[in-house]
Amino acid sequence: AMAAGDTYAALLNIGFYVTVSFWAGTKLSVCKEQYAQAHRSIEKHGYSTWLAHSIRHGKIISLLMDNNDNTDKSARSSAMESQLEQDLPEVNPRFAYYSFCQKMYISFILREYEQMKAFAEKVFEINLTYWTLMHHHTAYSFYGGLVSFWVYRQSNDPNWASRGHKAKIAMKKWAKSSGHNFQHKA
Repeated sequence: AMAAGDTYAALLNIGFYVTVSFWAGTKLSVCKEQYAQAHRSIEKHGYSTWLAHSIRHGKIISLLMDNNDNTDKSARSSAMESQLEQDLPEVNPRFAYYSFCQKMYISFILREYEQMKAFAEKVFEINLTYWTLMHHHTAYSFYGGLVSFWVYRQSNDPNWASRGHKAKIAMKKWAKSSGHNFQHKA
């Protein structure tokens, strides 16, 4: 697409490729290099929203690669958000959703309950009813369900159990409509 002059499509393909690679479990060092290349291309062509996504994914990968018991949690928290990321949610509410989902995910992986719950609350405040289903919504639904059930076990709040059950129902619907894609997930 880039050779044909369609910069937007080329960058969209790059973004899909590196995101799907991450969620598919590609080795983190490979993902880190893929995101660095994607970031350079996106920055070169001036797509600020995609640049913020690139920054976010790069940080998540770095946090996962560098995570150990000696990591300062305040340093991790400050690394969770750049100024560009802080400004974009007002301009682009979709970015807020993706950003909160990713922060919820990294907090879940690092077992930081309070931070995870705070980001999950922000995720569930955003209404996705009229949005186009994107490839990463399945991952966010899956992890949102896991987070919901964890919060329910801690709080006994039935709203969280309901959110977890809704995530299970969504995953089952997707599995039925695209059996060949979901055989390993159902």
